[in-house]
Amino acid sequence: MTNPTPDQQFDQLLSARQELDKERAHRREKVWKIFSWAGTLLVAIIGGTVALKTDPENGFTFSWWLRGVLIASIVFLMAYAGLWIRQNLAIEDTTQQAIDECDQRLGIKHVIPSTKPRFGYIAALVMLAIAAIVAVVVDV
Repeated sequence: MTNPTPDQQFDQLLSARQELDKERAHRREKVWKIFSWAGTLLVAIIGGTVALKTDPENGFTFSWWLRGVLIASIVFLMAYAGLWIRQNLAIEDTTQQAIDECDQRLGIKHVIPSTKPRFGYIAALVMLAIAAIVAVVVDV
């Protein structure tokens, strides 16, 4: 087998970079979907709990056993979503490093750094989880 020509090497590297870019886009979309799914469930828990507690005609009360089950569910949901988001962000970081290496070999210079803050998704879910727990625990 012969060594690839410089043009073939360039094409292979460019193709690899394009595939890595698709993987990065997939991970970003997946993280958003996980966040959206968990956030929607937490908002539904908050809304349902507040609706049940504030309607004086239904006479519904949360027993401490039910509150415990709801709190455990909220904690489990938050932990699972947080781990899932963290795992996908780590894979995205690894993919970004590979893209940066390809860019360097291709001679692509970045004006804007490719890094971004990582505090948004999990912090927002933690705040929603706290609000959901407060909605379950506090009597109106």
